[in-house]
Parts: sequence; C-alpha cells; structure tokens
Amino acid sequence: MQLTKFPYEGAKIDIQTAGIKMNNYMKKKVDGTIKNLMNVFPEITSMDIYFKDSEENVVGPRTVTVRVGIPGPDVVASDSEFRWKAALKNVEKKLMRQLEKKRAVLVRMKAI
Repeated sequence: MQLTKFPYEGAKIDIQTAGIKMNNYMKKKVDGTIKNLMNVFPEITSMDIYFKDSEENVVGPRTVTVRVGIPGPDVVASDSEFRWKAALKNVEKKLMRQLEKKRAVLVRMKAI
C-alpha cells in the first residue's frame, strides 16, 4: 500500500506498509510527523516511510523506518516497539535531532 496524498510542495512522500492497514488515527499521526519534520527542515525533498509488522503470528515488535531526503546525505532513523504510535514518535525524535544538527552545521557554514 502506498499513500502519496500529502500536500507538501516539492517533497515526494512515499509511505509503504508491509501487510498492515493504516487507519485514520495512524494517518493523522504520520501526517503530524511529516509536518513537524518539514517545519524543522523545510528543504526536505523526499520522505520514505516504511511500516513493518512482526513476522511472527503472535504480537511482536513493529518497526518504523523513515528516510528523509535533504540536500547532502539523507538522514535515516528506525525504531521497533510493540505499538505503532510509540515507534513513530521515537523515529520522529531521532530525525528531529539529526535535522537540527544539520541545520546548525548549515548555519555555521553560511556564517563563515
């Protein structure tokens, strides 16, 4: 399943789900994550979001991986939790830290 219906100018958003269905709540959480990342680093050109459920039949860890395309090397974060919301939030925090560091480096480079 792929969703590309997010209205972000100049950014290609690709969401892939492996064997799961996204409900409205999950779509809202993904949309919020995208907006937060775009606010921190508006130069984002693309974003690939992968949701993967545990391969076991019993309830197991669920993995969220996000690759953010920006000028220069892309940033990637991944996390596994038993709840989608927790995994997505952890990935968002990791990406925010990486993007804030990139922003600080770019600001320093322009100041020189």
